[in-house]
Amino acid sequence: TLAELCERMEWGIPEVYIPLLFLALDGRCNLRQEEFFGDIFVRICRAAEGEPESGTAEETS
Repeated sequence: TLAELCERMEWGIPEVYIPLLFLALDGRCNLRQEEFFGDIFVRICRAAEGEPESGTAEETS
């Protein structure tokens, strides 16, 4: 969860959550919240084999 990540990293929620939003927009993670003001669950998305990861030189050139 977001709270667990913040605790492990010893960072505040905004410092972790905002970059996660950008990663979610880029398709690198999924964020899920089951109830208002509840825990936010984070799942890291792995690139399929043979697919370039977004942000590589091949995509940005």
